Amino acid sequence: MSISAFEGKKAKDVMRQVQFYFSDSNLPKDNFLKKTVAESEGGLVALNLICSFAKMKSHLGLKDDVKPDMVPEDVVLSVAETLKNCSTLKISEDCKRVGRSTEIPNVEEIIEQVDSRTVAVSPLPYNVTIEDIESFFSEHGTVNSVRLPRLLVDKRLFCGTALVEFSDEGEAKTALGKTLVYEGADLELKTKKDFDSEREKNKVEFAKSYLEKSCSENNPKDSCSYPKGLILGFKLKKVSSEDHVNKTVQPKDDASDGVEEICDDVVVQKTESINVENSNESSKPDGAADEKKDTESQEEIVKREDLKEIFQKFGTVKFIDFKIGDESGFIRFEDPDASSNARAAALISGDESFTVKKSVLTLQSVTGDAEKEYWATLRTGQGRFKGNTRGGRGGGRGRKGRYFDGKRNRNEDSRDSRNKFQKISA
Repeated sequence: MSISAFEGKKAKDVMRQVQFYFSDSNLPKDNFLKKTVAESEGGLVALNLICSFAKMKSHLGLKDDVKPDMVPEDVVLSVAETLKNCSTLKISEDCKRVGRSTEIPNVEEIIEQVDSRTVAVSPLPYNVTIEDIESFFSEHGTVNSVRLPRLLVDKRLFCGTALVEFSDEGEAKTALGKTLVYEGADLELKTKKDFDSEREKNKVEFAKSYLEKSCSENNPKDSCSYPKGLILGFKLKKVSSEDHVNKTVQPKDDASDGVEEICDDVVVQKTESINVENSNESSKPDGAADEKKDTESQEEIVKREDLKEIFQKFGTVKFIDFKIGDESGFIRFEDPDASSNARAAALISGDESFTVKKSVLTLQSVTGDAEKEYWATLRTGQGRFKGNTRGGRGGGRGRKGRYFDGKRNRNEDSRDSRNKFQKISA
């Protein structure tokens, strides 16, 4: 089967996108891809994985739901042929893996360097494209990459400020000193540091205002007396490698990197090529493999101690209503500020969740009737609160489920629905 490289705009888009993934501009901040590179033989990552990223699927004309193992082999090989002449990348002999041609330098230093040569530009039209911005600023210096951060209130929409990375700090400083006009609007240019500072401040203010609004809407005044705002519900979901790709690598329509809002990105960068020979994979005895599997299985189990370690940094944790194997539970704080801080931190993270071992923990507010029922159940000594779970056949007690002498039946399925909560949403 004869495989040829892509041509024209498609080849250009594919080349630039893969260059960006492995560039100094992206890789140091891309936690998933950085980890994948570190764990891969010779630093080469499977091309079908790269092809499954959101922007690549768009450039290659693949469907949104395509996973790495669903990418056609001829597409992978064509991508490899397209990338072979790129000096910043290296391709494996079987044309199925790709990586940087040079090792990544000190991560902290690279991030600092990238930020120092990046300029925040606003106001820009909400329908502006990366190509538009790159073309405009190419007249004022060599553009390495362009990022389009999203609105805090709606991650689907561009916030109006673009981050333009130049080839060096000198060009960025020169751009900052210029008076520029784009489509009739005077542009405001500021450093990346100033942009990050303002955005972080806005995130905190937005989170607090959102929580205050949510609290006022879901906690109407009533005659019942019980502590307000101490309880948080949560759900746990194990994530596979592919789920983690969709969560941490791709743009917001597919995912985010967890450090800063990842947007549609491109990069143009030149680096000298270094050839690296691949080493053969080592084999291990079956017993060692089984032992490693058991160890990994134990490492995936979420315990109360793991949850306490995460949430005690927000304030004193009084009780964690959760046992091993459950898919959901409750955190009870001593102070409502601790609960608010935890929710704000989840909201600021961008996807309203925390990572616990190999699971994603999504917080749920417990307010209004659900909060009242929690305290009523606790105070009447009926045992563990079960939310809006209905009793089953054979003598169930209706909405409050089945309780036996104030204790929960050990054999009872712990995966009952707890859906009387409102998920935090921006």
